[in-house]
Amino acid sequence: MLRKTFLTVAVLVLLSIPFLAPPAYTQTIVVPPEFEDQAGSPAESFFLCAILQDGLRIQALYPGDDLVAGTIGEFSIRTIDGFPGVGPFVIPNITVTMSTTDIGPGELSNIFAENTGPDAQTVFSGELNIGGIPACNTSPCPFDIPITLQTPFDYNPSNGNLLLDLIVPSCMNGMVPPFLPVDSTFDLESILATNSNATEGNPVAWNITQFSFLIEPRTVPALSKWGLIAMVAGFGLIGLFVARRRKAAL
Repeated sequence: MLRKTFLTVAVLVLLSIPFLAPPAYTQTIVVPPEFEDQAGSPAESFFLCAILQDGLRIQALYPGDDLVAGTIGEFSIRTIDGFPGVGPFVIPNITVTMSTTDIGPGELSNIFAENTGPDAQTVFSGELNIGGIPACNTSPCPFDIPITLQTPFDYNPSNGNLLLDLIVPSCMNGMVPPFLPVDSTFDLESILATNSNATEGNPVAWNITQFSFLIEPRTVPALSKWGLIAMVAGFGLIGLFVARRRKAAL
């Protein structure tokens, strides 16, 4: 009886463990943070492939001080006030890479290879389906142009800054609108080359970006409702067993 009771209690405690750990949660962060509620200036983005015969390559640097530790699953950009909206379109053969780099603000090299970090990872490759971009008559506009990563990127700002690298072949013969003004700022450093095979580029303004992080809590919080119930049930069984033993001993 003693053995059976303690086995029951052990099972209940083990079942309560998942309820004791807090669930992961999603956090969105806008970079630069001061532009979360403030518009920047219109500039082109990787949509330039619609007018460039040789495509393009862009590297953009995001300071680690503006980010958090977590898994990046998506990033989004936005248009500008007065944008009339466009229907769905596809950018073919785009390649998106992320890495952690020790290159800091003001140090971005014109040579792409000198900026890329050792943990470079392809996070998206292939056709990028843009499911239409709605009209916008607010300032700033919502982040209505999401790029969901095929392979999420684990990022920790303690290891360096975040480098985003986009390689986009020409899409002149496709259905991509030729001019899509994207909310941008020179406060974000980036390098642009008007050739997808280029090894170096020139400084340009870059798109204000919203990142979506999946955060895994690292601290042990208070007991959740079901965890508390399971533990109380376990202690209740122990108390019942002790009471029965004492009664039997009388």
